[in-house]
Amino acid sequence: MQSTLDIDGKSKKQARFTRLVSFDPATGKTAMYGYPIDGEAYSKNSDAKIGDIVAIDNQHLLLIEQGTNKNDAMRNLVYKVDLRPATELSAFDKPGDYPEFDDKKTLAQRGIKLAAKSLVVDLRQLGWQQEKAEGLALIDNRMLAVTNDNDFGVKAVMQNPVEGKKRKDYRVTDQGTLTVDDKPVATTIGLKPLKKPEVDSELWIVTLAEPLK
Repeated sequence: MQSTLDIDGKSKKQARFTRLVSFDPATGKTAMYGYPIDGEAYSKNSDAKIGDIVAIDNQHLLLIEQGTNKNDAMRNLVYKVDLRPATELSAFDKPGDYPEFDDKKTLAQRGIKLAAKSLVVDLRQLGWQQEKAEGLALIDNRMLAVTNDNDFGVKAVMQNPVEGKKRKDYRVTDQGTLTVDDKPVATTIGLKPLKKPEVDSELWIVTLAEPLK
């Protein structure tokens, strides 16, 4: 999942992990594991996003964890994830008792272990300036390809916004107009060109100091 699950609209800010889903094409079997986000880095855990995932083998993968930290600065990190110690979560998914509501102590008491992770590279320390690192490929055992998502070089902006209202407060009618609290408003959505460096499309080739396996 890209970010923490928001179960009944209550769990996304506190969940200590986001879910990784595995699929066995030979048997059709699926499994779910918890990836521990860097919760201490964010104002709320739902600020963490997974940019992309690439498998190293059946038990190891690389992923990009990113999001705005407590200081309102963007972070983009590539982690190596080991699924071997992780608990399969399906057996714990019961209404009113989902692991997303558990703190670290409760997870341990329930016997739920999250995946292990280790930092491979901090893209920001290498000079990465883009907001979204959302393309990741493994070229070989010591070389990665990373690319960004520039959202086609534009962003959506609210024109004539209602004072005090956020984007999530608006609803779109069948006629394509916007409402707030079920009342028509003069607000419209426009497109604004992004500025550099966000408008650029970048492809980075990163050579690692140590092999991945």
